[in-house]
Amino acid sequence: MASNSQNILPKDLAIDILTLLPVKSLMRFKCVSKSWCATIRSSDFISQHFKKKNSCHLLVHYYVSPYADDLVELFLDETLEDLSHQHFGLPIPFSKLHGPCNGIFCVSDGSSYALWNPATKELQHLPATLAKPSLPVPLTSGGDICGFGLDPITNNFKVLVIQGFLSEYHFFAQVMLHTFGTNVWRELEIGQDYSLPHGTLSQDYVVTSSSCYTFLNGVHYWLASHNFDNRILSFHMSNDEFQEIQVPYYSLYATHETLVIYHDSIALLLYEMTNNILDIWVMMEDGSWIKQITVGPLPELLYPIGYWKNDQLILESDTGQLKLCTPNTQEVKELRLKGSPLYYGVFIVKESLVSLNHRDEQPQYVED
Repeated sequence: MASNSQNILPKDLAIDILTLLPVKSLMRFKCVSKSWCATIRSSDFISQHFKKKNSCHLLVHYYVSPYADDLVELFLDETLEDLSHQHFGLPIPFSKLHGPCNGIFCVSDGSSYALWNPATKELQHLPATLAKPSLPVPLTSGGDICGFGLDPITNNFKVLVIQGFLSEYHFFAQVMLHTFGTNVWRELEIGQDYSLPHGTLSQDYVVTSSSCYTFLNGVHYWLASHNFDNRILSFHMSNDEFQEIQVPYYSLYATHETLVIYHDSIALLLYEMTNNILDIWVMMEDGSWIKQITVGPLPELLYPIGYWKNDQLILESDTGQLKLCTPNTQEVKELRLKGSPLYYGVFIVKESLVSLNHRDEQPQYVED
């Protein structure tokens, strides 16, 4: 009879096998032994698991009417050949999702913020943000814009909130920054350069939330405008500084603009309703732009939403349906969601073991 030692897998082989398993199984396997628990909780293993577990799924957050609950649907087949989907419960009712970064979402309901790992069910509420800025005019809330990502130097999550306020004639915004693990929000100081904000944004500087996650290589990006002049606003998580980026020169007939991550680059989707065409502009490393491709005519298109995988774009039709478009072939496929939805966002979801309760279990900097 073979000895017990002959039936034991080498440790490296056992770890390789474990990195291929889903998070739910690994959470159970922590109870097998102290050594297994230590291995699964180690930062090296968490990083290996996140890199090897390559399956990504499409998540859509939408609502059918203002009088109905939000709907969040997860498509089960990562290829989207099978369009079966299941309900994906939010940890905070009537909240919005931002991310995911390393498998972690930032969740906000308009008054509070939290970080959430849907794979492990961990939820960590952040401290309350500050109230209205002290300006000598009566203000009403104009909504918040959220930025969420990982500082590549400290390997820690940061949440940036641009709080908008309206006076009788103007729009104001103050910028708050929270570093995960601290108990405070920091109001960024006002910059001296009027056109390039380093803290509180200058008067009538309007920032637009994206319908998909636009964080890349330690930097978060938004579409913005100042005095009706369009631009891109970026925030660097490593040094807490804003930068402005000029948008490409494009047709004045472009009616809808969406910022996306396209092939690991920042890209601008521009839809021209007059000719029913969609241009994809990609930003180069030096900040210049190149028009990658023109798609169309697409007569049923209403609004570009985001980018999926394998060169596929996510679009909203004029009937409110979500569709998948392959630019090279111009093939369009309906995703068959219920009703005529209004979309909060589309997200690429990937399971992660990153812990929000144990800060010593963080992996090295990894991009989704």
